Amino acid sequence: MAVGQPARSCLDLKRKIAELERVRSQMRLEIMRIHTQPGYGTEEDLADNENSLILVEDELRELVRLYEEGCRS
Repeated sequence: MAVGQPARSCLDLKRKIAELERVRSQMRLEIMRIHTQPGYGTEEDLADNENSLILVEDELRELVRLYEEGCRS
């Protein structure tokens, strides 16, 4: 059984997770706009956004894992 995180650390993790979820949603909207609105963005913009989204999702998964291991008992 994992040792629990201090309450402050758990709260910080929850805040970081919530912020990354907001960022992820904004990035998905941006990608959708590039796909659906002609002239909104270039293929390079699309590739940059998709690569950034992958990094954000990786970080988000890691934070959720840390939260679940240390804060949910």
